[in-house]
Amino acid sequence: MNPTFKKSSNNLSELLTVTTSLGSLNLIKLAIPLFFEYVFNFLITTVSAIVLSGHSQDAFNAALSAGKVITLLIVFLSGISAGGSILVSNLIGAERIEKVKKACLSIIMLLTGIGVVFTVLLFAAAPSVADWLNLTGPAYELSIVYMRIRAMELTFKAVYTVLIALMRCYGYTKIAVTVGIITNVLNLLFSIYAVYYATVPFLSGVSGVAVGSALSQIVGCGIAIIMFRLYKIKIAFPDGFKEFFEFTKRALYLGIPTCIANGSYNIAQIITTSFASGLHEDVLTAKGVLDSIVCYSYVFGMSVAMANSLLIGRLCGAGNYEHARRLNKALVKFTVPANALVAILIILFRKPLLSLFTDNQSIITMALGILFIDIIAEVARGISHIHEAALRAANDVTLTMVVTIVSGWVFSVGLGYILAVYCNMGLMGFWIALVADEIVRAVYTYLRWKSNRWTTKIKV
Repeated sequence: MNPTFKKSSNNLSELLTVTTSLGSLNLIKLAIPLFFEYVFNFLITTVSAIVLSGHSQDAFNAALSAGKVITLLIVFLSGISAGGSILVSNLIGAERIEKVKKACLSIIMLLTGIGVVFTVLLFAAAPSVADWLNLTGPAYELSIVYMRIRAMELTFKAVYTVLIALMRCYGYTKIAVTVGIITNVLNLLFSIYAVYYATVPFLSGVSGVAVGSALSQIVGCGIAIIMFRLYKIKIAFPDGFKEFFEFTKRALYLGIPTCIANGSYNIAQIITTSFASGLHEDVLTAKGVLDSIVCYSYVFGMSVAMANSLLIGRLCGAGNYEHARRLNKALVKFTVPANALVAILIILFRKPLLSLFTDNQSIITMALGILFIDIIAEVARGISHIHEAALRAANDVTLTMVVTIVSGWVFSVGLGYILAVYCNMGLMGFWIALVADEIVRAVYTYLRWKSNRWTTKIKV
């Protein structure tokens, strides 16, 4: 069946919309729910951190440090799901409808299996991970408890992530917002109960907050399963193991480079956090606080980039490269100033934001200079997020992965250690190194997209 794309025009509404026989996708209608989905995902960790900061600093540091490991595993699940959604988008764009059904079921089975493996591995390896995080004393013990309880949610998170990703391919994006609201309300209520009201030891403090997070994710998974069935998205068993293997291999090919790149980035941040734990205690706490705040600076860019990847996936599947080029160019013009604006707003409202986590004036003072430097990082992220997502949608993933890994370890880790520890610049040194890393990523992804080599990578 021939693709049913409309010819690209200068009309902004048509530029932001892609139509196939399975319906239309509009970037704005995709990006807005994605924005709230990402915010709600961040809020799970942020709310837990805020509540635990009023409990004890050891509990706060344990949850923040262990939470980075949980985030790393969820990033991997999200990366594979994103790879699967790109595969499905390419097939939709090429009008390979029967293959779409088989690919969907194959990807669901793949992610469920990976989720089970992650649950078992994290539960067993929690003490070793706590050692690797360089945690000591009460924070060490608390982090093990926190990781083992939250390990239980990873299988459910895997199923939830892949179902949401597949529903998004068909334009069903609002469900993620609904689930996000429900899970965050549940997480908040559980966290408050655990810290202020629980009398049973297992349901109080760090362990109680972890139980709340796990239960809220299980509820979210249940809702996603129900909605997937209600939307009647068609799935079918592949024709034997060979076809299943082909679909999963392609999803992994598209997803693993992103997982490795994003995972490497998160590992680099975990390592710099372990460097910070070897400095003054205020530096470790300040890094945890700032990480929890500045992540909201690039939520807009991430949501637009993800929406963009779904549209460009369809466009590339249909061979409509000119529309893809013009769409990508237009989005960079929106994303870069939006990221900068949010970063500036965080500076303006830094005192009430920081006061949610700490009343330590040393940390609040330390944060101001960091937040000014972070504006540069957010501008660079705006560029790299859009181009990286577009390259992934066009199946151009391998070299981007290599550059991302090398940049992260050379700058975020290597330069970060030199500036923060060796040159005694503390947290400022870590952030200067982070800015350098983000600039390198932005320059590379821009040049790679401009080279047009991505037009030779699509396979459907």
